[in-house]
Amino acid sequence: MNNDDILTIVKSIIVKVSPQYAAVDIQPSDSLKDIGLNSIERMEITMLVMEELDVDVPRIELLGPKNISELVSLLESKLEKAGV
Repeated sequence: MNNDDILTIVKSIIVKVSPQYAAVDIQPSDSLKDIGLNSIERMEITMLVMEELDVDVPRIELLGPKNISELVSLLESKLEKAGV
């Protein structure tokens, strides 16, 4: 699974959690906070993405990514380490 696949999953889960974002052009450089998602929505999105990808990321590491692109890269690296 590559960055584009993971980005597609992240975007679909954003819309699943907050349907009002279906019409928003979400960019990899956007942060979940800056596009208007509250902390509960951000955590729900992150947890659903990890569940979808069947990957576990320690919560402390989830504090690092500053935008969607960095989150996708983190998830991709975890998938690679897991051999997926």
